[in-house]
Amino acid sequence: MEENENIFEKLMVTKNQSREELKKQINLAVNLLSIETPSGKIIFKNYSKLTDYQRILIILIGKYFAKESGLEIDDSLSISEISKEISRPITALSGNLKKLRSCRYVEQFPNKKYKIVTHRIAEIFEKVFKVNKESEEYGNR
Repeated sequence: MEENENIFEKLMVTKNQSREELKKQINLAVNLLSIETPSGKIIFKNYSKLTDYQRILIILIGKYFAKESGLEIDDSLSISEISKEISRPITALSGNLKKLRSCRYVEQFPNKKYKIVTHRIAEIFEKVFKVNKESEEYGNR
């Protein structure tokens, strides 16, 4: 058993390491969103400069952070809930959600709810929002 533990050691992370990664993600998110307390409502920063594609990602990332902070019970949303949150018609969101699912940034569940793929959040910030760990600021790339 001890021999197997050494083999898998490189794959293991501690709870503190996972927490540090979450802190990094929050530092990147700060320029894109805020979470109202105690409601858990996601507040966009620079809403008018964002595409629907980006708004969907921000809402789902925000809901994940709100759940992790204890402000929300669930971090998944239906297309009608997303539509309401970002003030856009459902018809304008279907194609974007399909694209986000094909990129594997968002997953859809049988109950027709959508959720951010949490292990891709850092990549989303870097690739979609051009936020990197060095600048930690939206669009500085």
